Amino acid sequence: MRRDSAPWTVSFIFALAWGVTASAQGQVDITHGMSGYQGQNGRIIVVNGTGGNIEQHNAMWRDHARRGGSVRIAGVCRSACTLVFGQIERGRICIAPSARLGFHLGTTGKASGMMWHGYPEDVRA
Repeated sequence: MRRDSAPWTVSFIFALAWGVTASAQGQVDITHGMSGYQGQNGRIIVVNGTGGNIEQHNAMWRDHARRGGSVRIAGVCRSACTLVFGQIERGRICIAPSARLGFHLGTTGKASGMMWHGYPEDVRA
């Protein structure tokens, strides 16, 4: 079985969701408020993206896009995590059937504006 095949990925995601530390293959804490791991070929697997600092998330996704990385959302991705849609090109984002996306207004007017303008036009619609 290849390391990136579905059974390995699913079991690894469940292990991460329950707090098991990641192997040398990846990392658990991608940024504040998001856990997942760095898969093969520059893919980030989002398991529990509960949000956090808007600027940190934008910077992380922008850096990942510059490296040509892709993203698989396989669990919760809400709040600042959803800014992935404004930084990673659409063809490099996979949304698994188990994904749960959560959009909301920011805690301040400034934060709401930053989030709103961080999304592509079709996501804002």
